[in-house]
Amino acid sequence: MAKEQAHSDDLLRSAQAAGLLKHKDAILEIMRSPDAQKLLQMLGQKGSDNLMAAAGAALKGNTAALTDLVGDVMRSKEGASVVDQINRTIPQK
Repeated sequence: MAKEQAHSDDLLRSAQAAGLLKHKDAILEIMRSPDAQKLLQMLGQKGSDNLMAAAGAALKGNTAALTDLVGDVMRSKEGASVVDQINRTIPQK
């Protein structure tokens, strides 16, 4: 358990986390957007247990399962469109 906490702390101190925190308000706005909600719904359709397990693994540094879920969603035209729209709204450095 302490090992997982240390890894989470390291992630929070990473350059990627710093970049996200720099745009915290924009990220929160994106997360509340209809496109993000649609993506979450689509990911949940793959199985909410799978999504929760993948998100938990990603928080511990293993993003493979979450990447696979998003990849599955993006194989559909609608999924690819939603992800593309979200990407367009992400602040650039």
